[in-house]
Amino acid sequence: MQERILTECEWLMEKFEELAKVGPIAPMGLMNRTVASVINVVIFGYRFDEDSVHHFNLIQETMDLQNKVLGNPACTITFKSEWMRNNIPWVRNKFALLMKYRDTIYQYFYDMIEEHKKCADFEAEECSDYLKEMYKRRNEEDSTFSDQQFVSVCVDLWIAGMETTASTMAWGILAMLHYPAALKRLHEELDDVIGDVNQLITLPDKSRLPYCQAFMMEVQRWANIIPQNLMRLTSESTVVDGHRVEAGTRIVPQISTFLYDEKVFPNPTSFYPSRFLDEHNNIIQYKHFVPFSIGKRQCLGEGLAKMELFLFSANIANRFDITPNDPSKLPELKRTFSFAFKPVEFDCRFIRRT
Repeated sequence: MQERILTECEWLMEKFEELAKVGPIAPMGLMNRTVASVINVVIFGYRFDEDSVHHFNLIQETMDLQNKVLGNPACTITFKSEWMRNNIPWVRNKFALLMKYRDTIYQYFYDMIEEHKKCADFEAEECSDYLKEMYKRRNEEDSTFSDQQFVSVCVDLWIAGMETTASTMAWGILAMLHYPAALKRLHEELDDVIGDVNQLITLPDKSRLPYCQAFMMEVQRWANIIPQNLMRLTSESTVVDGHRVEAGTRIVPQISTFLYDEKVFPNPTSFYPSRFLDEHNNIIQYKHFVPFSIGKRQCLGEGLAKMELFLFSANIANRFDITPNDPSKLPELKRTFSFAFKPVEFDCRFIRRT
């Protein structure tokens, strides 16, 4: 997996270097594409190059529209009621839009699976992919394999592997612009430990780069990109802060409140990576630091996301100095209203370090 991530990382940095010769760069679209390529290689075996980037554009645009609906708290609250979905025009129309966007995304994955079926060798002794395993088990009475389930798994992996990671990376670039002292300390650590701006940083380097780790942990905490967690059902009755919650109750655990808890993270709106480092420069593991949620239903893509956030951020910081296009006017720290809070589009300068 590291090799796949580094392939995309190299492509992204080459693109930054190429575009930087012309002027400021709007990095968000490029970062979205590279992160999406990582997970698309895993699922379908190809990255989004110039011949296939239209596939990425279709999914990205549709996901953006879908997330605008899902990011509205009124939609999240009312969609759970079948009566509201059927009888209140505003809710009915919003839900119909959501289903339209969902169907577009699902149709893309159905089409990709059908294409894969045409060239898959179902008779091979070794099953090298999920589709072959489905074929092997097609006659089992208790088999849970189906095209519908397969598509759902693909969608889950794609979203878990792309949406939140790309958004967090964008907030990381903004943090470098708004807090140049943090970027300077990143450069100092990278120069001391790596010592070569052309070298690709890999996972074995991670333990030697505590400030790089602390920087991305603080980005996750500070950006706090999930305004509303996904809905859950309580498995048993319990009492929360004196209130009885019956089994089967729909709840939305708000992990965002932990990340801004002043008792744990003083001055939570301030960006301060060193809060994750002790006096010996070791990482502090806060139990309240739960950007991927907790429990059996925590984020499916946590392991992949952590790898990507470290490898992309460390390599970009090692290769470039990142400065605002206009030093007198920094990009806004404004959030777009969506399932995952993204920054508004911005541009900046990527200056090759020597």
